[in-house]
Amino acid sequence: MPSHLAVIACLMGEMAERGIDFRPLLAAIEIEPKKPRGAASKGHFGGSKQADLFAGREQRAASKTLGDQNGT
Repeated sequence: MPSHLAVIACLMGEMAERGIDFRPLLAAIEIEPKKPRGAASKGHFGGSKQADLFAGREQRAASKTLGDQNGT
């Protein structure tokens, strides 16, 4: 966990224990979602600029299985 998020969580926990209702303050903040960064691709968190080392592996495995079933 990033240290700045840990500090925020700690402060929010302490305020909750002391009965300080901070939720209205947070609701009043207009937070805009961050824009995606990097080369994110479907199924890969954060993307990957490196070539997929296992590309085609499933296809090769399937063709071997088919070959075994055909008696080759």
